[in-house]
Amino acid sequence: MSRTRKQKQQQKKDPAAEDCAKGVQLVWANPALAAMEVKLCREEECEVAPRQGLVRVSSNGRVHLNPTRRAEPDGWCDALRVRREHAYLIPQGARLPFTARGPVFRVS
Repeated sequence: MSRTRKQKQQQKKDPAAEDCAKGVQLVWANPALAAMEVKLCREEECEVAPRQGLVRVSSNGRVHLNPTRRAEPDGWCDALRVRREHAYLIPQGARLPFTARGPVFRVS
């Protein structure tokens, strides 16, 4: 194989990896999430990596990303976001326009 051909193959970029990296950068741009220590694994040899979805979290807290799945950076952000329970503070007598999944506190 010629030297230029090898160089072209090395320069060839993986669009799935690029989009994943952009999505991860968007998530870590949030200061609250940047403070968290999370280990990401995006390797094809990884047995825990999801084959169908985008993300799987193992019991030790390591986040395994699908190594071959293509998604827009925003799609990776949605998959990587931290899901936490929310509480709602609303004035006495007011109602939420949706059914709250978390606790609702009424203030007067």
